[in-house]
Amino acid sequence: MFRLLLFFRGYYVIVVSGYGTERFINLCKVKNIYLWDLKLSQGECIMKITVSDYDTLFDIVNKTGVKVDILKKYGLPFLFWGRKSRVFYTAFVGIAITLIFISNLFVWKIEFEGNYTLSKEQLNDFLTEYEVDEGVLKSKVPYEILEENLRKEFPIVKWCSVALSGNTLYVRLEENTLLKDTTAAMEEGMYSDIVSDVDGVVTELLVRNGVAQVKVGDTVTKGQLLVTGVVPIYDDSLLVKTYHYYDADADIKIETTMNYEDSIDNIYFEKEYTGRKKTVSYLKWKNTDIHLPFESKFAYYDTYTTAHQVHLFDSLLLPVYYGTYEAREYYLVEKEYTEEAVLKIFNEKLSNYYTSLSEKGVQILEKDVKIEHNASKWVIKGNYVVSVSNSKKEYKEQQVENIIQ
Repeated sequence: MFRLLLFFRGYYVIVVSGYGTERFINLCKVKNIYLWDLKLSQGECIMKITVSDYDTLFDIVNKTGVKVDILKKYGLPFLFWGRKSRVFYTAFVGIAITLIFISNLFVWKIEFEGNYTLSKEQLNDFLTEYEVDEGVLKSKVPYEILEENLRKEFPIVKWCSVALSGNTLYVRLEENTLLKDTTAAMEEGMYSDIVSDVDGVVTELLVRNGVAQVKVGDTVTKGQLLVTGVVPIYDDSLLVKTYHYYDADADIKIETTMNYEDSIDNIYFEKEYTGRKKTVSYLKWKNTDIHLPFESKFAYYDTYTTAHQVHLFDSLLLPVYYGTYEAREYYLVEKEYTEEAVLKIFNEKLSNYYTSLSEKGVQILEKDVKIEHNASKWVIKGNYVVSVSNSKKEYKEQQVENIIQ
């Protein structure tokens, strides 16, 4: 934005010389005259100053006794020199201001915040239903309707806000990460059972809702019923009178075994870049690219893309992007892993594996890890005894039971 304003206003590159240079700079600061890109060179100081500020330097130059010379001139005013050109310049600036004003009436960018479960594509499709897209008039955006219907369309959204900042439409939302199938299922006449995730031995069992179907020390198989949400209600004769249905809830730990195996080939190929490149510039309007054919004769290459959005001011963004497609050539060099490198890779893989287990509530009780090497690859094998927190639920429809009279 600053550079754009400087271009419209015009500025000089000046050189200040003499013993009063430092005082000259200090007085400019006192009078709020902006100087930038100051550089000392052989007792002189080169700097930049706007055309309007340069016209106010007369008194400061007289007080300090310095000499000021103009080295270069930059900006739009110097592209239009002469009487007729100044008229054209004035008209050009007027048209530019008008275009800026008109452009400020539209939404040129849409940003989503807080959508961890919902994808950007889902939210864009939702906005499209209400004809809200990049390039829509700000006055055509139904803010309150979008907020209300966004919560209706996506039950996981418990709060949302649709608001403008400059030319950017921000859709901010907060998802209910604690929303579970439990509530909806129970409201629809369902109940839940807890079944085993794995084969193993039950080591801990604490039931909050439901009836346990196993006890500590029992051996269970994957999919076996551990706790049922169907609770029988007995009469005085200890006969089942009816059943109550619950969302089964319990803390269950099962001891089981897990295996881990991974391998790395002895030989690998590493990229070495030649320094040869091919670059093509492009211009993009929304989803349409305009660029020369991008064909590379390199056998191997990586493609890098740069993208910059056009903006007139910090908050005035346009749906126009420019940038480059660049192909960087490389060739493949065959190399062989050293034992040290293999150990480092395996240690990193194991660390990630252990972190993944921990995040799932799996506790490692015993481990036996071995690394083997043959003619073609390195192999790592791990055998683990672990404790698993079981939480797998199955939802079922409630059954109408006969009540014993």
